[in-house]
Amino acid sequence: MDRVKFEILSSPCFKRLKQRHHGNDNFLKWAESKIVPVQGDLVIDRLGLSQHERALITENVDVIINSAASVNFDDPLHDALQINFFGCQRMLELAKECKNLAVFTQISTAYVNCNKKGYIDELIYESDQDIESLVRSIMAKNVKEVKDKE
Repeated sequence: MDRVKFEILSSPCFKRLKQRHHGNDNFLKWAESKIVPVQGDLVIDRLGLSQHERALITENVDVIINSAASVNFDDPLHDALQINFFGCQRMLELAKECKNLAVFTQISTAYVNCNKKGYIDELIYESDQDIESLVRSIMAKNVKEVKDKE
């Protein structure tokens, strides 16, 4: 909860809620009554959540905002895929289990359409490639083989 308070709830985007709750202390008390921090890991199957934590999420969550990713573009490709590709899939699997989910939002990097040239609209482009097959072929190679081709 300390991390949530200092890294998230201290953001200026909560200014209106702080005003509505008549100050930061009241806002934090209100927010703490609404938030149950759960620590997970994008690279672990089922996000590394216990059955209890997963049930808590799937029974109670109605909005998921996934902004977890690695934006270090020097990461080994296998590691980047584990975090940014498979991690997102794991979050989507969790979202599909949620009984009351109204919104699943994926925040991605600005480089998702890097094979395009010129003006790039902010939309999802169809790919000429079978992405699943491409990812499987990369993951099937050993790390050195992938690194040599990067």
